[in-house]
Amino acid sequence: MKKRRFLAGFAATAIAASMMTVTAGATEATEPTPSFTYTNDTTTNRSFSFNKYLVVDKNTTVPNVEFNFSIAPAGIQTAHLTDTKVELYNGLTGVTFTDSKGTFTTASTTTPGGTAASFTGNTGTATTIKITDDTSKKYATDAVTLDFSNVVFTEPGVYRYTVSETVPTTGGAYTALTATQRTLDVYVQDDEGDSDKLKVMGYVLYDKVITGAPTNVTTADPGVGYNTSEVAESDATGKKSSGFVNSYETHNLTFGKEVTGNQ
Repeated sequence: MKKRRFLAGFAATAIAASMMTVTAGATEATEPTPSFTYTNDTTTNRSFSFNKYLVVDKNTTVPNVEFNFSIAPAGIQTAHLTDTKVELYNGLTGVTFTDSKGTFTTASTTTPGGTAASFTGNTGTATTIKITDDTSKKYATDAVTLDFSNVVFTEPGVYRYTVSETVPTTGGAYTALTATQRTLDVYVQDDEGDSDKLKVMGYVLYDKVITGAPTNVTTADPGVGYNTSEVAESDATGKKSSGFVNSYETHNLTFGKEVTGNQ
């Protein structure tokens, strides 16, 4: 139950008690605990995109290939975040993909290696990452979008999911340069304009499967205070990620013509 509703209920009970005349021997009625159900804002921040990168040799044509993705609740138990009133929940069902594949073709636009890419999400942040430091490489990229519009969140908190990638096993030698699973945290809180409605405030994609709690929920304002742009990063808890990276291995082939004879 939200703090605001708890305080309102407490005040109402106190007023009622002050007006009541207690008769000796009378049995005091016990009021049932009121229940509350949030509504959901299903239009704001209800999608999240991450990038799929494919690194190839600078002089190589990008192959025709698709990388498949899936998302599922992380399988964790509800955990109370220390010194706060915020809960870390297992993700809920109902998430779909606008397109569950990272698709590349020979016509894919490429970017020279050694350049930076940005963290992609609804947080308004831009965490730069290096796709590769090898200037003899280039990379193509494709966005994969998750749709959360059908997810019915039940309480304010952080909801955790696992996003998984399936690397193709045929059609070429594709090497995963990053982990094939990511943790996605979805931050949900009361809508500032409607305290009875829950709103998605942002997303954070981590570079691996993590079990630790987010560290950006402050004790000063535990009911809200989600700031996904200030999530602490460490090797233990994971670092923010913009997506998945694979390389396509090619080999140089030398050919010529051999002539034998006395000429």
